[in-house]
Amino acid sequence: MKHLTSIVLLTFAFNATSQTIITEAPSVSASAVTVPKNGFQIESTLTFSSTNEFAPYKSYTFGMPTALFRFGLFEKFELRATGTFNIFHNDLFIDPTRYKVRDIGIGAKYEILNKPEGKTQMAVIAHFNFWNQDNPYKAASIDYALNHNFNDRHSVGFNLGTRIDWRANNDSFSQVITTFRSSLIYNFSVNDKITLFGEVYGATAEWAQKSPGFEYKSGFQNSFGADLGILYLLRDNIQLDAAFGASLDGERFNGSLGFNILLNSKKK
Repeated sequence: MKHLTSIVLLTFAFNATSQTIITEAPSVSASAVTVPKNGFQIESTLTFSSTNEFAPYKSYTFGMPTALFRFGLFEKFELRATGTFNIFHNDLFIDPTRYKVRDIGIGAKYEILNKPEGKTQMAVIAHFNFWNQDNPYKAASIDYALNHNFNDRHSVGFNLGTRIDWRANNDSFSQVITTFRSSLIYNFSVNDKITLFGEVYGATAEWAQKSPGFEYKSGFQNSFGADLGILYLLRDNIQLDAAFGASLDGERFNGSLGFNILLNSKKK
């Protein structure tokens, strides 16, 4: 349960006037801009994370890859689908290495504000995770994303949202985890090809469970972290990226490498 409540949706939004592709990589994130109408965007990210939760035993996860598919159904409205293949390893377990497909889900994003002459974008994103291999949890989330461009080089983004994870089975066991999360990011465009970012994020999770013996338990858990990253525009519609982050308590580290491509698109 603890590792589920410590997962935070790293969210940010950025914009660059010289490109058509605006991604949500390299972190599990939400931008304030949708893909163009009829555009199909693929964001594929290799991820690595480690945690000291079971120290001195080694515990880490590879995501190979984490994928986000985005399709512009209308102007200012996109459909989304997610999924990942994870490799888990923990020396504490009898079977230390496990392979699982996780976070299969669908969602949508709607732009509230994105005027051509404006510097501010706003959007709402809803998502539902309906399947995890060997994991009965389902999840639903809604997030608000805001981005403001000061000029061609500097921009900031802010996200605020909530997520609910729940599970239940036939032996009267049930569990609900409600997470409130937020993030703040600063982006700096070095030139037309390279953008750097730094981000801080946090979440507060409340969990409650009912055991087979009708015992009721509840509790809170807070998590905070930061990350740094670089985005490289290979072409107007292709982006490479990399990021590294850690929780502020030093218990968790993560990194990623990404390849992103936008197909069948026109500039907004």
